[in-house]
Amino acid sequence: MNDDTESELAPNPYANNSMKMVADDPVERNPVPSGRSGCGCIIRILLGLMLLALIVIGVIYYVVMHTSWPLRSVAELIEKAGADVDLQLKGVSGSISSGMQVESMVWKTGQVSDVRIKYNGIADILYSRRLILTEIHVGKAHLNVTGFQPDSTDHEETIPANTIVHHEDSPLKLLQIDRLSLNDIEIRNDATGFQLSIPTILWTGFKAESGKIEFGELTANSDRLTIETTPSKLPDFQRHIQVAIFPKLHSRIRKTIPVSMDIAFLGDKFRYTCSAFDGKLTSMTLPDQSAISQCQGLNLEDYFDAALPRELILNTVHTSNPDNTSSSLEIRGGSFKLGRRTFLIIPQKIHRTAKENRATVVLATSPDDALVMNYVMTVNDHGNRLPTISQQVTSNPPMNPRDTLAQLFFAKLAADLSEMEQQELDKISESFDSPTEADETSATPELQ
Repeated sequence: MNDDTESELAPNPYANNSMKMVADDPVERNPVPSGRSGCGCIIRILLGLMLLALIVIGVIYYVVMHTSWPLRSVAELIEKAGADVDLQLKGVSGSISSGMQVESMVWKTGQVSDVRIKYNGIADILYSRRLILTEIHVGKAHLNVTGFQPDSTDHEETIPANTIVHHEDSPLKLLQIDRLSLNDIEIRNDATGFQLSIPTILWTGFKAESGKIEFGELTANSDRLTIETTPSKLPDFQRHIQVAIFPKLHSRIRKTIPVSMDIAFLGDKFRYTCSAFDGKLTSMTLPDQSAISQCQGLNLEDYFDAALPRELILNTVHTSNPDNTSSSLEIRGGSFKLGRRTFLIIPQKIHRTAKENRATVVLATSPDDALVMNYVMTVNDHGNRLPTISQQVTSNPPMNPRDTLAQLFFAKLAADLSEMEQQELDKISESFDSPTEADETSATPELQ
């Protein structure tokens, strides 16, 4: 046991030699490149700058898309543009991403309040080409349009009202209006005495997608106008629209004017069948997209306080070319009574282009050996406004307008009328325009 212990405690020459060898043998190490620490700092700085840029972009995106700051900025620009009419916008809120709200918009001649517009979001609109208006709400809209004249200088470039945009050319794949609510609507014109007041207009369920259109439900109720839509009972038609125009809408309306219409949208084609004036005026589209209209015994004087045709019988066919740049109206004949005379409607074809804003036509003639009278109608297209129709009566041999009307309604010259008849002629003259020289020279038609 002692021998073993001594042998274990004895120095080991090999161990000493190996230790010495390790100590004497220099260790070979790879030196760290002097530039590596610098590259790491640059990478960390670049990553920090990229992160900072992303944060800045994110903040800008959030501010622009999800706050009301852009809308308030636009509102300030609109107020500056409308400074001449004292335009003021209050309570602008919401965001571009989802919708906007305006507490009130007030100017010299009107006010609109409680406006809300909500939609599916700008990203969905841009990338999916879908515009879904979940809500359009106006709580109050009082407008005074006295002296309002829309700018029609660009009328030649406007799209005709009956143009249907092909869905292939539309920037949207889907246009949907879930709910449109207009409340407390009042429109008046102090110059003409016109006033329209509608408590509520509600439109729900409109959808236009891939050339297919669902009209939805539309209702409007007032003491001047009512509109109601229901599913159509006619085959191949979608909606039935019932309209009633009451005398309160305009001082010239004598009795309620009922209008009934069934409509359908089939692809890019619009079809309708319509009945008005208690069924005495009917109109409908044909498969080739032309429209036929018929009047059977319509007394316009029953509905309007004016000197207008009675016992009107008229047949027309309206056609337009595919791009709606021109149209034609074929008048197939008819007749009516006016004053003491019967007028025969002249069969003719009237052509019109979209650039023309005025059309004058000799619609009918009343032949007589002593004095021939011609009924001239002028249609003025005012671009963004509704067209206006005026009537004139000319004579051959020519007479001044007042004598012509005196002959038409009293079979006398104006100088021979009694005082009461003179007053009546004054009122009758309000329904007629004085013919221009061009109308006088063109009012010599021949019956076909």
